[in-house]
Amino acid sequence: MSEISEDIFECLPYPSIMVGMPAYNEEKMVGEMVCAAKQYAHLVIVVNDASLDNTKKSAEEAGALVISHPINKGYGGALLTIFQTAQKYHPDILILMDADGQHDPADIPRFVSKILEGCEVVVGSRFLGAERKEKIPAYRLCGIKILDKVTHIAANGSVGISDVLCGYRAFSKKAYTHIKYLDTSMHGGPDIIVQLGDLGVKFGEIPVYPL
Repeated sequence: MSEISEDIFECLPYPSIMVGMPAYNEEKMVGEMVCAAKQYAHLVIVVNDASLDNTKKSAEEAGALVISHPINKGYGGALLTIFQTAQKYHPDILILMDADGQHDPADIPRFVSKILEGCEVVVGSRFLGAERKEKIPAYRLCGIKILDKVTHIAANGSVGISDVLCGYRAFSKKAYTHIKYLDTSMHGGPDIIVQLGDLGVKFGEIPVYPL
């Protein structure tokens, strides 16, 4: 998909939905993920973070708007481009999800419903339910919980969510408009939570099942 008009969402009924996917060397799954996400979104964008494979082609053929970085900017850099694109087009709701097939696009309506209930940020949680924890290796659980604790401390303990590393998230227009910079490392995700937690936005979470 080529560049589109900045007023793409203006005439759509509320809520207009944009899905953003950071992608690095994801040619095998990105097309499938884009096709599935398009069932629930008015626009799907893929940030091709200087991939060395056919990620760009696969995403475009599936109908995504692809924004390509000339050099690899890392996960946080790709997320920042997604936020900047949302701030350009102004959808009512921005959904972030990974392009590697681990997130189920069929969960998008559940994220949207939670935003419509009044949350400004909704984070997917792999820990809401004992059966989910069993699917995550113990060493990863330990690392995730440590970073969870550090992030909650940095955000003054105000966010009240159980899985700060989950990349499947939804943001209201009010929330995503605040993101102007991000840590360009893999810590871009927690950085979002710290920034918005400091601003006092309302967080919510829903359980998600990794595919």
